[in-house]
This record gives sequence, C-alpha cells and structure tokens, in this order.
Amino acid sequence: MDDFKVNHENNVKDVRSVKSSISKVANDLADNTLELRNEIKTVVNNAKQENEILQSTVIDLQCRSMKNNLVFTGLAETEGENTEEVIRVFIQQFLHVTHRIEFGNVHRFGYGAKPGRCGRPDRFGPIFILQRSSTNPFKYVPDSIHILEQEFLKFSANHESILLTGDFNSRTAANLDFYEITNTNHDTSDNFNIDFSNNLHKFNMSRIRNGCDKTKNHFGNLLLEMCGNNNLFILNGRVDGDKEGLFTCRQSSVVDYFICTYNLLSCVVSMSVLDFSALFRCSFASEL
Repeated sequence: MDDFKVNHENNVKDVRSVKSSISKVANDLADNTLELRNEIKTVVNNAKQENEILQSTVIDLQCRSMKNNLVFTGLAETEGENTEEVIRVFIQQFLHVTHRIEFGNVHRFGYGAKPGRCGRPDRFGPIFILQRSSTNPFKYVPDSIHILEQEFLKFSANHESILLTGDFNSRTAANLDFYEITNTNHDTSDNFNIDFSNNLHKFNMSRIRNGCDKTKNHFGNLLLEMCGNNNLFILNGRVDGDKEGLFTCRQSSVVDYFICTYNLLSCVVSMSVLDFSALFRCSFASEL
C-alpha cells in the first residue's frame, strides 16, 4: 500500500512536470507566432512599398521610352495591311520626307479591321482642359468646352467614330448626358430611335450612369450639354469594368472620362479605373 502511494505521488509529479513543459512550449510557441506575424507584416509592408516604387519607376521608364513616339491619326485601315508601309507612304507622299526613316516598332491601337468587327475609332482625341488660365490662375477659361465642341463638330463632318478621352476638369455627378425624348414613334433613322439612349441596353450599357462623385460643377454642366447636343455618351459608370463610376482623381472626384459617338458604342468592351500613381494625378484605361 505504501509502495502504491509512493508510485501515485511520483506519477502526479511526472504529470505536473509534463504539464509545465507543455505550458512552456505553448508560451514559447505563442511568442514565436506573434514574432513571426510581426515579421511577416513588416516584410509585406516593405514589399508593398517596394512594389509601389517599382510601379512608379516602370511608369517613369515607359514615359521616357515613349517621349520620341509619333502618333498618326486619320489613316484608313485595311484588313491585313502592312502598317509600317502605310506610314512610309504617308510620310513620303504627304509630308514630302524622301529619305528613309528607320522605325523601331509600328502598330495600330486597339482591334484591327476584320469582317464583323467595327474596328478602331476614326478619331481618337486626348483631352486636357484647364479651368483657369495658365498665365493667370485667377482667370477662368470659360470657352474650353465650347472650343472642344467646335473641334468635335469639325471632325465629325468627315468621321463618324470619334472617341474623346482625358482630363476634362468637369464634374458631372451622375446626371443625364442625353436629352429625354418623350415620344419618338415618328422619328426613326436606320431603324434606330432618335433617342439613342433607349438603345444602350443593346450594348450591355446602363441608360443611367452611376457615379461615386456626387458633385457637379460649371464645366460639368457644359460637358453634359455638349454630349446631349451631339449624341455623345460618357462611358464612365455605364460599361463593364466601371459600372460604379469610380473616382478618377485622388479618390475624391471624377474629372477624367471616355466619351464616344453612338456608333462606336458597339466596339466598346470595357473600361477600368487604375490605381492612383504618384507620377500621375489620374489614371484610367479602356479596352476597345
């Protein structure tokens, strides 16, 4: 009986010892886990910072590599064309440059001309509108949108497919970019209603735009009026990739747009707003 009691006490001591060891291991493991989590968090944050720096560096290098690029617009496109030869002929016949110029890379933007595909826009217009004079920051430039509309009308006389994109410095909220037409039964053109906005669903586009920016300014009113007058449609907040109408400027406003003519809508696949870059105030892209 005494031996049994002694053995029991020894077993109790052994169990307590094992329990103490397990507790120590558990505490060490918890400490190591916390330390490892902190290290991982530090490594991830450093990686994010390095990634942002690398992205900015890549964009900077891309911009530097593109500084000598030339963009030619208005050149008719044919299926299976030799684009470099098209440029050479244009330079020789219209620019009268007779000596041979060596090109690094010659290509078209967007999808090419193929059967059943509408191809590229006839005109692609990058836009940057100053709300105030560059020489006098306190002086407004009230005619910017009007000047843009006059340029659009001039090009649209010979080109049906036009895409305008860039910084319009115009906040339009989610207001209509077309005029409401209550009755169009007698107004038809090529089997399409004059109220083109009623056909937007055919292109998987919302008739009413969405927008994170709820503010509208004077330039925004002018831009909406220009769109309504010329059957131009804002893609932001309407097409796949940006159904929400995301901010394009410092997560606080929408001033950068893709705007195109009605007959170009069938070519639009998607558009997306890219992450903010330290090199650019705004950044967004489209796939056509």
